[in-house]
Amino acid sequence: MKFEEALSAMREGKRVTRKSSALILGENTYYFIEDNIVWHFTGISKTNYDCPFTQKEILAEDWEIVDA
Repeated sequence: MKFEEALSAMREGKRVTRKSSALILGENTYYFIEDNIVWHFTGISKTNYDCPFTQKEILAEDWEIVDA
C-alpha cells in the first residue's frame, strides 16, 4: 500500500511497517499513532520524532498493516 493508506491505517489505530523494514530481535519495526504522536517501535523500544518519515518512506508503496 502507499504511504497515504498507511497513514490512514495508523489514524484508525493500526500499526504499519514496510515490507523492506529490518528485523530487530526477530520482530519487524513498525509505526503507530498514540495520543496524537507518531511512534516508531524498533523491536526493543518505542521512540517518537518530529518527522519520523524520510522522503523515501513517504514515496514507498510497500507499506503493510502489522497484525497485533
